[in-house]
Amino acid sequence: MMTVKSIGSQGADGYAEYLDAKTVAPERGDYYLGHDGEPVESPGRWLSRPETLRALGIDPGARVGREELVALMQGRRPGTEEHVRPAGPTGTRNAGVDVTLSAPKSVSVAWALAGPEQRAELEAIHQQAVTRTFAFLRDSVPLTTERVDDRNAPTVARDLHAAEFRHSTARGLKGRVPDPQLHSHLVVMSVVKQDGRIAAVRDRAMYRAAREGGAYYRAALAQGLSQAGYAVEPGTGKHGRYFELSHARPEVLQAFSGRSREIERAAREFEAREGRRPGENELQLIKITSRQAKAPQTSRELTDAWKQTAREHDQQPIRSRTKARGFHDIDISWGERVERALTHERATFPARELRATALEQAAGTLDPDTALRRVDQLVDVGRLIALENRQFTTRGLRELEHAIVDRAADMAHPDHSRPMVSERFIGAAIDQASERIGAPLSAEQDRALRALTGPERIAALEGQAGTGKGVVIDAAARVERMSGRTVIGVALAGATAQRLGQDSPALAGRTTTIASLLAQHDRTGDRIDHQTTLIVDEAGMVDTPTLAELIKVAHDTGAKLIAVGDGKQLPAIGPGGMFDRLTHHAPKASLEHVRRTDDPDERKAWRALRQGKPERALAHYLARGQLHLEPTRDQALEAAAARYAKLTQDHEVAQVALMSDGSTKEIDRLNARVQHLRAERGELTGPTVALPATDEGPHYGLRTGDLVTWRQIQTVPGQARIENGSRGIVTHADPGKHTVEVELVGSERRVAITGPEQLDGRRLGYAQHVVRQQGATVDRAIAVTGGWQTSRESAYVQASRARQGIDWHIPRDELGETGTDIDRVQRLADRMTKSERKTPSLDHTTATDRTVEHTAADRAIDLSAGAEHLTRELPDLRITPPAPAPTPDLSPEI
Repeated sequence: MMTVKSIGSQGADGYAEYLDAKTVAPERGDYYLGHDGEPVESPGRWLSRPETLRALGIDPGARVGREELVALMQGRRPGTEEHVRPAGPTGTRNAGVDVTLSAPKSVSVAWALAGPEQRAELEAIHQQAVTRTFAFLRDSVPLTTERVDDRNAPTVARDLHAAEFRHSTARGLKGRVPDPQLHSHLVVMSVVKQDGRIAAVRDRAMYRAAREGGAYYRAALAQGLSQAGYAVEPGTGKHGRYFELSHARPEVLQAFSGRSREIERAAREFEAREGRRPGENELQLIKITSRQAKAPQTSRELTDAWKQTAREHDQQPIRSRTKARGFHDIDISWGERVERALTHERATFPARELRATALEQAAGTLDPDTALRRVDQLVDVGRLIALENRQFTTRGLRELEHAIVDRAADMAHPDHSRPMVSERFIGAAIDQASERIGAPLSAEQDRALRALTGPERIAALEGQAGTGKGVVIDAAARVERMSGRTVIGVALAGATAQRLGQDSPALAGRTTTIASLLAQHDRTGDRIDHQTTLIVDEAGMVDTPTLAELIKVAHDTGAKLIAVGDGKQLPAIGPGGMFDRLTHHAPKASLEHVRRTDDPDERKAWRALRQGKPERALAHYLARGQLHLEPTRDQALEAAAARYAKLTQDHEVAQVALMSDGSTKEIDRLNARVQHLRAERGELTGPTVALPATDEGPHYGLRTGDLVTWRQIQTVPGQARIENGSRGIVTHADPGKHTVEVELVGSERRVAITGPEQLDGRRLGYAQHVVRQQGATVDRAIAVTGGWQTSRESAYVQASRARQGIDWHIPRDELGETGTDIDRVQRLADRMTKSERKTPSLDHTTATDRTVEHTAADRAIDLSAGAEHLTRELPDLRITPPAPAPTPDLSPEI
């Protein structure tokens, strides 16, 4: 992990005092605690080159002295008042940048449980990784500028004024045993330009390099640990970006990461109990009351406390093997893991992300410098494809996109083996649909129905939010069934598939998830055939690999596929954007007339948000008093919960959508607050069945009257399973049996949820993330937004859920401290303009320049290896002749 923090112009003395207070030279090379319980660490060391230090009058072999450190942070030559670094435009000099490199928790645990010799070994491995990472950052990150062609061009420095201070504990509460955390602070004070001048650090460049630098450090650390004989487990954490030592138990890692979790958990329990977040004084009280009775006063007491925690979780000391394990720089799966990680979320990625991913996947298997060189080789052999605008994609994903387009184009030809759809069937379906909604179908709905039921084996329906797509889907399903075909409705999410069956009666009991459909087809091969019609709802949210598999099955079996969606709403979680591409190759119908609301001004607001013109929409909501600015996000959450509680006095709880684009913890907080308000009004009755308490889970229970949602699938013997995202009202709660009975929203079906395992997958369902509301229709909506998560797509989905309007709750503190509220509304509009739309790689042409820029040193390396060399060195690449380009936009050489 690498974090970056700027040290302000007034921060030199205070920051040096913090470092100095924790870096007093220890006695006998051991670790002790000071009189206040703080750990006493090793002294700081200089990272600058010897010649750089001598030019400043500093002995390269000396320890970092406080006076020298403060002088350089202030931009002065040590021992003098001479400034070696010019002041900035404001006349001040920033003290520099703190780059913190932290070892994975398992390494810190191994250090905590080790004896003096093993601790020294782990410290040496960490120090070597820090030294290598510092050199990598110095030689690759453009931390300064040079004048080139009358402009300042970012460039790497010749050297840096920098020092390292190693610490071994996380910041803890006073009186509490601190968690072990082996880490180093790299204080970078100034840069030495290539011509020898000294200048300030471009801290933004260091911020941008944080992920790449952290990945380099972990790869270098894993290499050192592996060479020392430690068993390294790569691919841990989010998206497999991290590593841990193999013999560290997950429970003990959590136990030694307790401070922040403990405080947050206590704060959430306070909020669930009191119905609000704790104030500053109350939070301080929570911190005090969470202290242990007696804090350790010596190194031995601290080590004993750590060992006691380890014993409680059956964790043995983590040792290296008696014989050092050789570190091999060949890993047959590295290339595949890099590709998979790069396209986990998007089809294209910049060079910086490519380098960071290569380093992340190298931890425990490849030397980091070797991994960076291999990136160029992946491009050379065609595994990675360089695109315009300095973007890249993988050959595998691009081939999937081509396969979707090719199969869709083939299925778009009229299938003359199928009998033409009878006009009588179309008329009957229109009559039935009209009778159900109590109004005739519009001309555009009629045209859409005929397009979807044409002779082609693929069709697309693009419909804006609230345009009555469900009516057209229902009518199309009726026509297909009258024609003797088996119709199946599918969606990516189980709740969306379930809602599809509710909104389209012709599909009732005939919907499922895409994953379930494909899995059953793989098992039996008999559910989909040439007499099958698949209707895919919310197709814009289907990721490219899933869509490719679904279209392949439809194409190969002779089935028909109808894709329904809106490319302007929320995109796929993974690589996506192919629904819009699909509409260029398949017969397409569009629905534009909004029917969800009768308010013409509300329709205009939705259209403006959809078109990326949020100023018009926000002016509409501001004029109607539906845009509420609160001082902080906590207050915005409180106001949103109060408004929900008020609206549900006149509307069913399931008919008011309370949405946030924040974290799951924020959703839990909103839910707990709403529950408290409803309980105060007497809307919740009977006893409480507690949900299993975890560090990450909610801290509330369920009572009769609560709205609950499923966060995982629940199987019910002899009945249809309950999908992830389903919601229901608690009709009975029995703490003795640890059971709640729930009636599903939209049906009269009742189910029992019994025992900790089933209850663990349930949450209160008052508030939900915006992604779970796409496709829903309610009476009223409330949204908490305005932070960095805000986007054009999320704002459009939030606004267009409700028939009778939306209330926006916006935190002022996330929109800047300067200016007026009108200025903040403009900043909100700017954020609502930002698009998170996923684009396929096919939207980009290939680039002629396929070079991946790395460090200056890497650019000097000759990577023009031939195929014979690559085959010998990179067996995982399985080099094959490049496939001929299936479409003209691909370069012939790929």
